[in-house]
Amino acid sequence: MKRILRIISVFSILIFLILFIGSRITKIEIFNNVDLRNIFVLIYLITSLYYYKIDSKEKNAEIQKLKTKLKKQ
Repeated sequence: MKRILRIISVFSILIFLILFIGSRITKIEIFNNVDLRNIFVLIYLITSLYYYKIDSKEKNAEIQKLKTKLKKQ
């Protein structure tokens, strides 16, 4: 799940950059759509948030596991 979220966030920011650079270089309608660029930024923010939330839970679980091992020794 973490890997999928990370891939989605990277692709969304890359698509945003392509649209942003395209809007500066050309006058094609799809590149000048600000709403579309904002959607990709939101996708990036949401997927990054969930990724770091899952990552934090996994790290906390590992810390708790190591603490219990220390108490046993």
